[in-house]
Amino acid sequence: MLLQSIVLTALTSAAFSVPSSDGADWPQWRGPARTGVSEEASWSAVGKPEALWTRQLGLGHSSFAVANGRVFTLGYDEGQSLDTVYCLDATSGEVVWSHSYSADIWNIAHDGGALTTPAVVGDLVYTSNREAKAFCFDAATGEVRWTRDLRADLELEPPTWGYSASPLVVGDHVFLNMDRVIALDRQTGETAWTTENSYGITYSTPTPFERDGKDYLAVLSGAGLAVLERANGAELDLYEWVKEPQIYPMSPVVIGDRIFISAGYDRGCAMLSFDGSSLTELWASRVMRNKMSGCVLWQDHLFGFDESILKCIDLDGKERWRERGMGTGSMMIAGGRLVILDGRGEIIVAEANPEAYVELSRQDVLSDGTAWSTPVLSHGRVYCRSSLGEMACLDFTADTKPMAAAAGSSEATMDLPAAQTILARHRDAVHGEMALGKVRAVRMRGQSDSLINTVRKGGIEFVWDAAQGFAWNDDSGLMFGHNRELGWRLQPRSAPSVLRGSELEAVREIGDLTRVFDPSLGYRGLETTSMTTFEGRSCYAVAAKTEAGDERTLYFEVDSGLYAGHEGQDIAMWTLDAYREFEGVLLPTRWSTYEPDKGEHATAVFDEVELNPEALEGKFDVPEPVRPFARSKDEVERDTLRLTELHAKLIGTWRSETEAEAEPSDLVVRDGFLVFERGDREPLFLTEPDESGSMTAVGLDYLMFTPETADDGSVTAVQILVAGQPRDRLVRAE
Repeated sequence: MLLQSIVLTALTSAAFSVPSSDGADWPQWRGPARTGVSEEASWSAVGKPEALWTRQLGLGHSSFAVANGRVFTLGYDEGQSLDTVYCLDATSGEVVWSHSYSADIWNIAHDGGALTTPAVVGDLVYTSNREAKAFCFDAATGEVRWTRDLRADLELEPPTWGYSASPLVVGDHVFLNMDRVIALDRQTGETAWTTENSYGITYSTPTPFERDGKDYLAVLSGAGLAVLERANGAELDLYEWVKEPQIYPMSPVVIGDRIFISAGYDRGCAMLSFDGSSLTELWASRVMRNKMSGCVLWQDHLFGFDESILKCIDLDGKERWRERGMGTGSMMIAGGRLVILDGRGEIIVAEANPEAYVELSRQDVLSDGTAWSTPVLSHGRVYCRSSLGEMACLDFTADTKPMAAAAGSSEATMDLPAAQTILARHRDAVHGEMALGKVRAVRMRGQSDSLINTVRKGGIEFVWDAAQGFAWNDDSGLMFGHNRELGWRLQPRSAPSVLRGSELEAVREIGDLTRVFDPSLGYRGLETTSMTTFEGRSCYAVAAKTEAGDERTLYFEVDSGLYAGHEGQDIAMWTLDAYREFEGVLLPTRWSTYEPDKGEHATAVFDEVELNPEALEGKFDVPEPVRPFARSKDEVERDTLRLTELHAKLIGTWRSETEAEAEPSDLVVRDGFLVFERGDREPLFLTEPDESGSMTAVGLDYLMFTPETADDGSVTAVQILVAGQPRDRLVRAE
């Protein structure tokens, strides 16, 4: 659709000076200073296209420790039920040594496997795992110096996903966050102290800090943020911060006398002050909700993922910019640049710029599984992995050459501008910076002349609301909408239905400001391939792939920088023919589609554009029949008999010409629908009884099932909205 391809986002491309620095080790979780920042600066923002080496590690989300030419990490062998600690040669990826031990997979709602990151101090390596087993190894040989089964020794009970806090090594102790905070002597493994209090569900690695000459630990857990004396574990204060689900994996960020915490699943964030004895809340907000990876502090700003949105916020909690399209990613900062691993397995480099998101390079790396592990840059190499154990080492050393034109292209003898440079030119050309600040919503009206299926349409209208969702209406009355969490589809001759899974994600993408107006979002592996002619215009060609893997080519005018259109496997050709300025914002007002194989084309021309229309108020409210109905396991068990009774009363006698042998017991409630299950075949739903009391099974998309509940949540009645001729009908049983 058009609005998926217009840009209104401004991303200032001011360059930041980067100080010179030699390569640096990354010896533990969040790096040498435990801040997520490396001082290494002599590395290229553009990596070489091929990995230096790859390796299969086994299942898990463990990140990497890099020290003395070695890379340390963990993986899980599902077939043998073994955790393995790896020591790899940083240059070749060859295994120097490994150590395996028995463990369970812990694959609840994810692929399972190893979660923690090793810590290297001197000639020793420390690891722990989700089952509270702790090890100390000789870094050179892999010899086990000591081991502890803390689950047995201290009667610990791991939380739902096991312990994911990495070992923190400071001074003479190894600190572990496992219900209680535990300090072990790092030479012997003996327990030095444990906290008196249990802090409940714990997934976060503590952060050490110093204030007025005293040493402390900032510990985030299901109970909230605790500040402990590092010497003995004495609790100085606890900021209670409890909300389900208690999943707080980020490490607290210490900023002088302030401490920042954040959690995902819609929890939010808070900034607290610490005066040496007590914590005081300075502010709390939902502007940043770290889910899998915590924030990184750089130049008095916090960079991190708000759920699946990359953001920069200042220390007062004000958002500076946001960038979508990366999924649940993770990141570090090295030499003033963000090194990002997005949820799809791309490595992205961008400026650590508080003024705007400025992307410098992007490349596909990992192809299987999810990518939640923090990437690591050390000595010009970037290490990353997927949940299924695919690991890659990429070359970002400073001598990496710029990407040249594709072989065989008309510009094969010259360097072409990088894809991100071309995209930045387009953003500037449409005055994206201005638009980002002033445009909340857009309504466009015009005419389309379509020869597809010999149908001509008039009065076509695009309506888009930045805050809530997106709707597209033509003369069929089709409408899509969403309010971030829920999507729906409305059509005159069928019942409202909830959008789920990929359908909802697609509508979310259409409705979001940056996705709607940036032609690169939703694509992977962007690469400038040539300078060519597209529809009579001189254009740069940028190759890309959709999320589904379909190949497309995006075209940008050489002279103006404007997006000219695209072509590819699934859409043939789509062309932007004209742009017009509306209140300082440049928008396309004419576009065409063409499918050469079918000889079909369509042209749309818009002569009326309204920015921030007041008429959108309330347009994206969730229609009542579409509201989802969610019931807990206990509620399902409680209501089973009542629902069965209501089903039987509603159905009476029924029939299905295609399934005469089916029984009423095959009826189930699924995702809010009264569904007739047919084994491996497509499920059906049942219409209301006709005059004879019979029912007919028809397509699932034409029915909405809405239970009514009492104050205690029990089901008291069911309603079924049935689409059909001559009108839609509502059937109710109680």
